[in-house]
Amino acid sequence: MNCARGYDAARDRFTLVAPGAESVELLLREHPDGPGQRALGMRCLDANAGLFRREGAGGERYYRYRVHYPWGSAEIPDPWSLAVARRHAPGNEAWSVRTVPAAPRPRPPRRPVDPEAAVVVELHVRDATWHPSAGAVSPGTYLGLCETHPAAVGGARHARALGADAVELLPLASFPWDEGERTNHWGYMPSFLLAASARYTAAFASTAPGAFVGVGADGSFHDPADDVRAMVDGLHEAGLSVVLDVVWNHVSLHDRNPLLLLDPGQHAAADRAPPRGYFHRDGSGARRSHSGCGNDLDADHPEMRALILAAVDRWIGDFGFDGLRLDLGEMLGDDALAAVAARAKAHDAAIWLSAEPWSMAAYRPDAVAAQGYAVWNDRYRNLVKGEHPGAPGLMFGRGDVPADVVAAALEGSAWRFGGWLPEASRSVSYLACHDGATLGDFARRAVGAGPGEELPPAARRALRFAAAFLAATRGPVLLQAGQSFGRSRSVGGAWVDNAYDRDDAAGHLDWDARRCEAPLVAWHAAWLQARRHWFAPAWRSGHARARIAPIAGQGLGLGVGEGRAAHVALFAYGAEDALFVLPRGWRVVLGEPELETPTLDGGELGVRLPARSAALAVGPRVSPLSPLQKGGVWR
Repeated sequence: MNCARGYDAARDRFTLVAPGAESVELLLREHPDGPGQRALGMRCLDANAGLFRREGAGGERYYRYRVHYPWGSAEIPDPWSLAVARRHAPGNEAWSVRTVPAAPRPRPPRRPVDPEAAVVVELHVRDATWHPSAGAVSPGTYLGLCETHPAAVGGARHARALGADAVELLPLASFPWDEGERTNHWGYMPSFLLAASARYTAAFASTAPGAFVGVGADGSFHDPADDVRAMVDGLHEAGLSVVLDVVWNHVSLHDRNPLLLLDPGQHAAADRAPPRGYFHRDGSGARRSHSGCGNDLDADHPEMRALILAAVDRWIGDFGFDGLRLDLGEMLGDDALAAVAARAKAHDAAIWLSAEPWSMAAYRPDAVAAQGYAVWNDRYRNLVKGEHPGAPGLMFGRGDVPADVVAAALEGSAWRFGGWLPEASRSVSYLACHDGATLGDFARRAVGAGPGEELPPAARRALRFAAAFLAATRGPVLLQAGQSFGRSRSVGGAWVDNAYDRDDAAGHLDWDARRCEAPLVAWHAAWLQARRHWFAPAWRSGHARARIAPIAGQGLGLGVGEGRAAHVALFAYGAEDALFVLPRGWRVVLGEPELETPTLDGGELGVRLPARSAALAVGPRVSPLSPLQKGGVWR
């Protein structure tokens, strides 16, 4: 990768943009903790822009800059670093690492994400494989996530067993993990947009507190980028597309963040507006906080835009990810969103892009979708799950939702009521993700269960309804890791909704719970199998219709196919049982044990669905799918 800024290995050239700086020195060391530091002057090429450069600097591996401002000096790692060595201590002091581009080698081909029907599982690298029940040889690491040996049940094995075809990983760009009394666990506070985090390497686990992670006594460095490439290759070989969550709207406040240190407005005089820098500012000159993190990045700033586009090149072009999901993507603005999409598609036209279309200041799903992104559909989530346990949705028998609204949700986007999204592929339907309560805990609360309790029957019924509804929905869908077994996130008898600062049992997936809820897991897998073989092709071809009404009760059917070769997913979404009538010769192949199927006077099949349940019926010419595993749920 050849960056316009930072360190260029091919030319042995260092470039830094430091607006407002009087001079800059390049600091070099053989070891981040070692003696013998050298300081070399850098030439100023453009004083107005703050552009400094150094050609040729010798062979030391570690570097950073000493920037001299009128108000003082600061030692700043390179914001364009492709690798950084961080100290395992609060603040995570960092040195940039001079890297040589990876030698070309054969790699598995990309696995494009199906924009119309993808089933994506959201995973956190460490949480998915750290618990002993995951069976990982390298728990909590990049390499542990792609293990496919028989004992492994987390990571790639979980996604494939469920029937998913893609995984979406929480952010992997280098972030400070030690923040004093708390831990930055999810990676949503990045510091270096181009460097992979060392948090998920085996070197991290073996590094003593206070030492630099991945740095040997002789100054050698284990680059996490090697592990990231191996992980992506391994997931591709396991049959999975790989999507990465990226954060380009704010940076960390918990280390000596290079962009914050280089921001020319941080020491501006009180009697005049600060010069434009890497961050948005409000009318008073303070950094804007539409992200809620106190430092909104300005993606329209030329240097910031260049760094973001370099990050696209890094994660897609170098590491080989098949898609990106933009955290608070609305904040980047339409021009930057379009530029990111164009750069990503230049690598591969099949790159899949999705984004959160909201921030604390705006909600713009139509505008974000217009730039080429599938937008996260929180309205679908709130309709099916509910906005909070005290106001539950369809999966708990909410009875005030008209059938046409439920049908529109199945068609791929509740936003379509406003006419914003004409294509279902522009919406990502989901019910739970990394933040907020897990879907299992939401169900427990909604039915009055306590933290960590076994799933009550009513909660289990709701989760089964939700699984079927999500599987039948048009367009891409996403499941949180552990959603298929009602995963709980609680510690010490208390709910834990957001485990972003907890590297403990609140986040680490206990896969033994999956074994305890094997029927629920099999139910999820069966409906996703039906999605792959029946629902998705029918939506794609236009042979799916969400309009079948019951004789009694609140229900809706998703009809798929034509004539006697058709099949239909039935949903009783109200608080009462729903009775459907299907043609002679039909049969039910998936459904709750207490489902009733009387033959009516005319020979038709009567299907009485219990409230808050789902079933799948097929015509006489449809062969049922094979069970996915011993003890499968197909009738």
